[in-house]
Amino acid sequence: MNNLFILHTQYNIILGSAIALNKCKGNCNDLIIYAEFSVSDDYRKSINKIFDQVYYIRDRFQPKPKGILKSEIALWKEYRMYRNSPFYEKRYDHVFLSQERPLDCMILGHIKQSYKECICSDIEEDCYYSSRSELNNPKYKAPKRKNIIHSLRKILYGRKYLHQTNWFFYGCSSFYNDYYVIYPTCLRLQLQSRNVKIVGVNKDEIAIAVNTIYGQEKTTVPQVNKYYLFFFDLLERYKDPEGIKVIVEKLLSKASSEDAILLLKYHPRETQKYTIKGPVIEVPTVVPAEKLLCDLMDKNVIVFGNATTSIIVANLLGYKTYSIAKINGSDNVAMLDKFVEMGLSVPSTIENIEI
Repeated sequence: MNNLFILHTQYNIILGSAIALNKCKGNCNDLIIYAEFSVSDDYRKSINKIFDQVYYIRDRFQPKPKGILKSEIALWKEYRMYRNSPFYEKRYDHVFLSQERPLDCMILGHIKQSYKECICSDIEEDCYYSSRSELNNPKYKAPKRKNIIHSLRKILYGRKYLHQTNWFFYGCSSFYNDYYVIYPTCLRLQLQSRNVKIVGVNKDEIAIAVNTIYGQEKTTVPQVNKYYLFFFDLLERYKDPEGIKVIVEKLLSKASSEDAILLLKYHPRETQKYTIKGPVIEVPTVVPAEKLLCDLMDKNVIVFGNATTSIIVANLLGYKTYSIAKINGSDNVAMLDKFVEMGLSVPSTIENIEI
C-alpha cells in the first residue's frame, strides 16, 4: 500500500511517524513537509530513515503573505512545486492530513482524481477543542466571506480543489474516512456524531517515534529527587502575562523549599522571556517538548502549562499534569472541560494547586 503524509508541525510529524513506524509498517510511506519550524540537517537525516521519500514544500516557518494577490501567487507556486515533485505521478491508496489548508486539499484532490478509492485520514490537530471559544459551539457557522475566493479557486484549479468553505476547525471537512488521535474517547461533538473509524495512537508508539526522530541521547538535567516542568505558550497569547509569572515564581518557591528544580520550556518562536532567579533551568528551545517528556519519564516530574499541546501529551505519558488556563482567566469552558475529561487537573486559583 502507498501512503502519503502531508504534515506541518513537529507534533504533526511525531504522530505521523508513530503511525508510519507502527500501524503502517511494511507499507510505502512518503511525506510532504510544509514546515512551521526550522528543519535542521540532523532532522532531515532522521526523517529520511522513517519515510521512503520526503519532499519539502518549505523547510522553515514563514508568515502568511499579506494581501489576496500575494496569497494566490504563493499557493500557485506551492502547487507547482508539488507538480514537479516525484509524488505527482504516483498513485496513493491512503492520504494522511493534519490540516486542511488549500494546498493540502488540492494535493488530495489531484490524487483522488486518478484513484477515487483513495481514503483520507485526519491526524489529530483540532479534534478535541478550539482555542477560540466560539469555535467550540456545535452550531457555529463559518463566515460566508470566504466563499468568493474559494469559488474563484475552484474555477482556476478545477475539481481537484477540495477545500471546503464550511469548515472551521482542522478535521471538520467531510472527506475524512477516519481519525488518528491520542485520546479516542475525547473527540469534540461534531466528530463524535460521524460514522467514521477512530484509531488511537498510544504512548509507546509516540515514544518510539520521538526517539527515532530525535535520537536516544537524553536531555541533560541535574540529578535531584523532584522536578517541576513548566511549558509556556507564546507570552503574547496569555490574557495575563504577569499572572503567569506569579505562578512560575510560586512553583520556584516550592522547588526551593524541596531542593527540587524548576524546568522552564519556552515556545520555539518566543522572543520575550521572564527574568527569574533561583533553582531554575531553561531547557533549550531546540529540544522539542515531546523529546523532553520522553527523556524525563524515569524521573519524578510534575508538569504545568496553559493550553499548549505539550500538556495533553504529558498527561498521556503518565505525568501528573496541571493546566493553569483557568487561573490565567480563560473562559474557554469547552477546552477546560476537555482537559478534565482527559485527566488533567484544572485548578481555579493558585492556592488550589496541590503539589
